[in-house]
This record gives sequence, structure tokens and C-alpha cells, in this order.
Amino acid sequence: MDSRYKKTMDEMGKEKTMTLKNYIRKGVLTAVVFILIGYLGKNFYMADGKMDWFRFALLYGILMGIPHMLVVVPLRWDISGTIGMVVFCVLVGGLFDCIIAVGLAARAAFYLAAYPICQVVRVVRQQ
Repeated sequence: MDSRYKKTMDEMGKEKTMTLKNYIRKGVLTAVVFILIGYLGKNFYMADGKMDWFRFALLYGILMGIPHMLVVVPLRWDISGTIGMVVFCVLVGGLFDCIIAVGLAARAAFYLAAYPICQVVRVVRQQ
């Protein structure tokens, strides 16, 4: 195996610790992005004063799952068929990627709850 792919045990252990950088990046910023999307997208997923769950899942799925989305662009089709296929892929990908958004929200909630507890435990252990 090439040496650039090997990680020492110290490097692997550092990735799994609860650091302030991970807390801010994976906890606070993710929660802020979710709240911002919910606030700015309110006009999209509210229909007749009620929440449309399909649109809600589509909004969060498309915005949070863009890096994981597969878009098929067919060759030798006319422009309407190509655009239709791309839109279909984005819609289906958005609905499946709402599961990724749920996972990101769960991870953000975990980091928001666990980091302060870890800091309290660390202070108690040092005393």
C-alpha cells in the first residue's frame, strides 16, 4: 500500500475526537443552514397555509443532497427530452436525498448535545 494512504493511529484518533472545529462545522453551521433553508424556503413548501410535506422533502433533499445526486444526461435526444430527463433525475434524487438531510440533521443534533457534555466530562476528569 502506498504510504500516502496510510494513516497513523494518532491521525485516526484525532478525527474521532470531539473538537471545537468539528462542533462548529458539523453541529452549529449545519443547524444554521437547516434553519436558514427552512426560513427562506417557507414560501416554497407552504401551500394554502399548510405545509406540503412533498415539497418540504424535495427542498431539503435537493439542497442537502446535491453532492450525492446522479443526473443522467442522455445523448442524441432533442432538447425537451434532455431537459425532461435531467429534471426527472433531480426530482427523484431530491426525494431520496431527503434521507441524507435527515442524517445530517441527526448528526448536527448529536454534536450540539454531545460537545458540551464532553467538555464538562473533560474538566471534571482534570480536577
